[in-house]
Amino acid sequence: MPIAAHFETTANAGGSGEASVQGGATPEVGKPRDARRRLLLETQGTFASGSESGVSVHNLSRTGILLETSVSLEIGEIFELTLPEAGATRARVVWASDRLYGCAFDSALSEAVLSASQLRSAVQGHAGVLPEAPKPAPATAMIGGESLGERIYRLRKLKGLTQGELAARLGVSKPTVWAWEQGRARPIEERMGAIAEVLGVESDDLRPDRFTPGLSDVVSRCRDQIASVVETTPDKVRIMIEL
Repeated sequence: MPIAAHFETTANAGGSGEASVQGGATPEVGKPRDARRRLLLETQGTFASGSESGVSVHNLSRTGILLETSVSLEIGEIFELTLPEAGATRARVVWASDRLYGCAFDSALSEAVLSASQLRSAVQGHAGVLPEAPKPAPATAMIGGESLGERIYRLRKLKGLTQGELAARLGVSKPTVWAWEQGRARPIEERMGAIAEVLGVESDDLRPDRFTPGLSDVVSRCRDQIASVVETTPDKVRIMIEL
């Protein structure tokens, strides 16, 4: 069920500098913790076993994250999490409670990543997500009811390939494949044939229909959602669709 998402900035507990831990590393006594923002973001994790699985992010700061996943993780385990604008991001499990895990990042996130996560959370909350991995934003050209990103994701899964394996076969980076599947980037035209070959389809199977029923309504809703997140008006939001 789609859930409208928003950010809440959580102030440090008390006045002593100690903060209650909701995710990420335990803060040092006397040292203020980075503000933690609450959201609902569906993304993908790659774990020490080499497996990939969907991950639900419940809150996020520059240094830590609280997430939920069906994969059983151990304290101290290091894994990679895909985040908007950052791609594969290394994190370490600090504490665990059932399916919830508090994790610390190897390197602090930038404000751009936090803002992009906020935008992705808002769009996903309006549009819904795939069970195993984040669903690309719907404001893209469709191919028989799927966006290009959704089709690449589905065909990759059918071939039993990880994002890293597909990237290696195409000579691109794993974050590039992630961006395609997220709808954040589109493969260059010269690479479409190679993608189709690796995925076992014809090039035409990756080309969108020119006219998609309801597309204008989807674009309008996304424009309103983006305007709300960045605190502007819908008429100042421009959405470009590459066919």
